[in-house]
Amino acid sequence: MIIKASYSCLVRWLDNLAPVILLIVTVALYIVRSRSGDYLHCGALLNKGRWLDPPSRSNHDSYLSNWDPGACMMHQYGSADTIECLKSRNYTLIGDSSVRRVFWATAKKIDSFKAAKNLSTLGKHQDAVFESQGVTLRFIWDPFLNSSALNEKLRIYRSRQDSRDFSALMTNRSGQLILIGGGLWHARYLQSGFMTHFTDSMNRIVAKASQTCRTNDALTLSDDLLFFSPVEVPNFKRLSPYRSATISPSKIETMNNYLLDFSKSCQSMVPWSFSAMTRSEGKAFGSDGLHIIENIANRRADVLLNLRCNAEASRSPPYPADRTCCSYQRRVSKLPLWLTVLWIISSLSNIPKFMNIILGEFGVARKTVHGILSCTLLPSLFIYCTLTDRTTVYSKAQKHFVMSNFVSLSILPFAAGIMSIVPSTGTQHQLMSILPLKSPVCNPMLVRRLSLPRSQTDEWKGWMQFIILIYHYTGASKHIGIYKIVRLLVAAYLFMTGYGHAIYFLDTTDYSSRRVFKVLIRLNFLSCILAYVMETNYLFYYFAPLASFWFLIVYLTMRVRRKWNTDLRLFSTKLVISCLLVIVFTRAPGILENIFFLLQKWCKISWDAEEWRFRTYLDTTIVYVGMVAAWICLNYPNISMSPNKNIVKNLSILLPMILIPIFFLATYPLSTKKDYNAWHPYISWIPIISFVLLRNCHQRLQAVHSLEFAWLGKCSLETYTLQYHIWLAADAKGILSLGIPHAHGRFQAGKWLEFIIISYLFLWFSHKVALATSVITGYLVGATSLNASVATRRGIELLRIQTRDLDNIKFRMKMDKMAAVVTNPKLRIFSILALMWLLNWRL
Repeated sequence: MIIKASYSCLVRWLDNLAPVILLIVTVALYIVRSRSGDYLHCGALLNKGRWLDPPSRSNHDSYLSNWDPGACMMHQYGSADTIECLKSRNYTLIGDSSVRRVFWATAKKIDSFKAAKNLSTLGKHQDAVFESQGVTLRFIWDPFLNSSALNEKLRIYRSRQDSRDFSALMTNRSGQLILIGGGLWHARYLQSGFMTHFTDSMNRIVAKASQTCRTNDALTLSDDLLFFSPVEVPNFKRLSPYRSATISPSKIETMNNYLLDFSKSCQSMVPWSFSAMTRSEGKAFGSDGLHIIENIANRRADVLLNLRCNAEASRSPPYPADRTCCSYQRRVSKLPLWLTVLWIISSLSNIPKFMNIILGEFGVARKTVHGILSCTLLPSLFIYCTLTDRTTVYSKAQKHFVMSNFVSLSILPFAAGIMSIVPSTGTQHQLMSILPLKSPVCNPMLVRRLSLPRSQTDEWKGWMQFIILIYHYTGASKHIGIYKIVRLLVAAYLFMTGYGHAIYFLDTTDYSSRRVFKVLIRLNFLSCILAYVMETNYLFYYFAPLASFWFLIVYLTMRVRRKWNTDLRLFSTKLVISCLLVIVFTRAPGILENIFFLLQKWCKISWDAEEWRFRTYLDTTIVYVGMVAAWICLNYPNISMSPNKNIVKNLSILLPMILIPIFFLATYPLSTKKDYNAWHPYISWIPIISFVLLRNCHQRLQAVHSLEFAWLGKCSLETYTLQYHIWLAADAKGILSLGIPHAHGRFQAGKWLEFIIISYLFLWFSHKVALATSVITGYLVGATSLNASVATRRGIELLRIQTRDLDNIKFRMKMDKMAAVVTNPKLRIFSILALMWLLNWRL
């Protein structure tokens, strides 16, 4: 009881603190971004960054491939998007070997085979031209930066700057990119006069180019970009004797300091991130210590492509989630604002109902009032989602999987969960939340014998959701072992879907449309609104559609031939037929394609048939296993009290202890996702049923649960949906960040502070949305109106006894009538669907 009271007190304190933290963090970030001069993170891409996979932290041969600018997400360009960006554009690189490596890295992005062939036939110290698929790349060998070809390029560049018509070029794909780099040959061959020659070359280039600084704005389609590469700082320990005799650290530092002065005065744009990529990384260079490895060249090419191409890519839908560096700031959706206005109007119209609830019994109405207050936060949530994931107010960071990060983040919540274990008493130990309180199955004697009481299912959902959240946050999908576990967790959710809904239908025989509407609205309310607010796709939040699909399958299976539900053989026959029909419906070529085509044509809904087929395939059988488990629990509730109870108890322990190791040993050779996915639908039930048996093998285990996990389990659907925008970033491709320096490297204090603040706000919003969704669901299907009427009648009766004032009674009855303007749930649902249909055509 002490643990429970302390936990409740902590939750209330954190609940009151969240709005204050939210306001402070958002306002502070906005002020910092506005005053930084780099609102769109072009400067961060040019000047900052760190490796998320340095050799010291990589347990494999692939390292120095994940570069994180810190404040934004740098897109790694492939063949298609590189061609799309550079087609009809002038892309020229001029200088020494460090620039040449970037040239060939860009060429390999377009056509690796042709680039490798051309590279093998050309000499090192000569010009090169690469042409493929409408793209032309040019490299001019000029290590001293004084060739006639360079002067001609600068003359053309200057003439374009002087004669360009900006209004005409805003939609013209004419912007060129020039990278100039040198200095190593000045240090090696010019001895004491190296600095004079270098400064003369740089001054001449700047004078001819009339270069200006453009780090604070997103680059338009027609901007001509001229960059000066910093002088390469080699690995001096690996340099050959004749190179190390002339290429000294002092010479390199002197030339780079000169470039630094240039960049500070905005006379040149110097990508200092090039130097940051090799700083303190000895393995960044080849065996000669002078030439960078291919991974470094690829990321430098990506820096240039992000500077050149991101502005264009962000102008057209869909939202370029993983290109947040130097990206054009698209006009955000006005839908959150309109939703806020509508919500205010709706709230004002429901004031009479709210007053009636308050005038009733405060203890009874407390939860309802709390839920209504939570509804007022929904507009704030939509605005917060927009700020975090569709603007540059909040930073976005790259993901990178490190096993130690996954383990450490998993230990903390599980330790807290174990510490919050309390006895399951009272209403917390009722069966599933979907069962009515008057159900005979909720008899306390039966509840104790059934396998999945409410507190246990909430706990189960909670700890599984913790693992899934950490799985997404750390990018653990690359690890096949963790991927297998998460696939089992998703299957366990769907097992509970089949179990819970089957329990309800078997026990209540309630197949009303009200029940269907209630479940579907509860599952889809948040994901449907976010699809419009965030300009995403409904199937993007795939768990809500998946749970809805399987609920409808359970509903139809249980309703058709409902008399068969009392006989195990007939019930099993129904399940087999239903399963076969689902397999045909989802896997037969053409069925899903035609349905989705009609949705696209009539409703402007664009869904991917192959993606949906994959999602339904993975968990084809587990829902039916849950339905069978529900039938057994309802029809054999006293199995644990039978004369053979000791045998049953021993088997419930022995079988899981045997089956779980066999399962993981059998699936261990399946080393790819494709191989495991082929077996998953048919074997996922083994560890899930084993867990249920172990969790309930003893009465003491049945009689306790974890408060922390149960709390998260009650809002697991909301956390799964909201994680994409207010915990992760860029539609789950990155991590939401506050921009605290070095917050995403090794375990510094800044990283933990940032993680705690963002996670706290994320969980707080999820909890509030869960309360609000329950209230809205009840209102739309009529339950809230009923509760309000009951509370009103109780308040009127109390008032009748206390005051005998008929005028006050009539006044409150009028207020109750005002609150029930629209009472038909079907009309409300139809109105919502019609509004969604209009929005699909409008947006």
